[in-house]
Amino acid sequence: MTLAPNEEVVDAEIVPTKMEAVASIERAIEHAEGFWREILWQVQNRIWEQLGYDSFDALWEHRYSRLGVRISRDERPELVAALRSIGQTQQEIAEKVGVHVNTVANDISTHKIVGSESITNSRGQARPASYSTEPKSEPDPPPNVDPDTGEIKDSPSPRDSMAVALINDLRGPWRRGITSTARKMTATERRLIIDALENTLKELKEIQS
Repeated sequence: MTLAPNEEVVDAEIVPTKMEAVASIERAIEHAEGFWREILWQVQNRIWEQLGYDSFDALWEHRYSRLGVRISRDERPELVAALRSIGQTQQEIAEKVGVHVNTVANDISTHKIVGSESITNSRGQARPASYSTEPKSEPDPPPNVDPDTGEIKDSPSPRDSMAVALINDLRGPWRRGITSTARKMTATERRLIIDALENTLKELKEIQS
């Protein structure tokens, strides 16, 4: 076995000191962190082209696929962004960095990461890598017109609108796709909350009138 400079072999028969144990942990952490720094540099500089590989995937499969080194949470977003910039899919990134694909999707959404090249999925379909992760805004509701006078009534206050939306959610959470908390409520619990909110709305309207 070839040793790196200043490395020593620790005999398994000898119980290591606390200092040696801590030093071993620190070396392991340093090597793991250094690994992903090198990968980031390789992606940013597209070294697979200089080495004759067809793609970064080909380089990864040949050199790194069996290592299984996990990346730290702090380093991950920057590497995800770099891999997206060369057209890697979320699934491909997840397999390389050792996390669930949903974690990669969350990084992309949270850090507003977009790609610069087209992405091809497993069915051979290509699409632009750059796309917006911002939710589509809902159109403004139509004006509230009095059928008798034709005048536009005052729109409900934001507080009223939120309360009405919550009441509707609680009346039918399975249709609205809201939080799991509402789904777990019993019918009695939802009814109590609805009654309380409706009473609050009535009181607010009385105060405003």
